Amino acid sequence: MMPYKQLLIPEYHEFIDALGVAPEPAEGETAQRLSLQADGEAMAVTFDVIGRSVYCVWSRGERVLSEIFHEGATMLRIENSGQGTQLIVDLETDASKGRLLLIVVPEFAIHSRILLR
Repeated sequence: MMPYKQLLIPEYHEFIDALGVAPEPAEGETAQRLSLQADGEAMAVTFDVIGRSVYCVWSRGERVLSEIFHEGATMLRIENSGQGTQLIVDLETDASKGRLLLIVVPEFAIHSRILLR
């Protein structure tokens, strides 16, 4: 059995420096929510450090374009490159390993890959 690993996240100033916003407490939960806006679309990324989970909802107005939830998150990091800014979430459980890639600049995109061990 894999030992428990807490979800590691960037410092608040790293979110502000890269994205211009910081996570805020999600209502009634131990989770934090990062709310992003771009070109009439919204992406809300909720992460729970203790529960090791990540939940992302990408929407345009009232229409949900994509909704994804993963447990087993071990690390959330921000990467800035010439191509834009992305949030990368490493995922690991006893049965699987993977990565959730949330592209947030210049436009939203989501890529999720989970492989069985």
